Amino acid sequence: MGSTSTGASLTSTTSDIAEAIAAAESAGISLAVSNPCFEVWLILHFADCTAGVAGPKAAEDKLRKHMPGYAKGTLDFAVLAGKVDKAVERAKALGAGNPSSDMWRLVEVVRKH
Repeated sequence: MGSTSTGASLTSTTSDIAEAIAAAESAGISLAVSNPCFEVWLILHFADCTAGVAGPKAAEDKLRKHMPGYAKGTLDFAVLAGKVDKAVERAKALGAGNPSSDMWRLVEVVRKH
């Protein structure tokens, strides 16, 4: 596992995520967290994702079944646009844990404005 110059681990645990969420909420900041990674949110555009995801690599592999050319930093949003409502529905049904994604909260805020 990698570390920063301060020696902190780059990997996150469930308790790290909960601590970050609590700190953000106490500061009046809302977070949209996907566990274990953002790719879970993308998977939800295509299919249910209810079984635990081993990590980012496993999520990317699962996503590539739906988006064969997927690579971090290169997204064709047109492919996802018509699937957002279903992704929101699936994400809401997951709740917290692994897998989960709160990106639906961001979508709803953006849609209000």
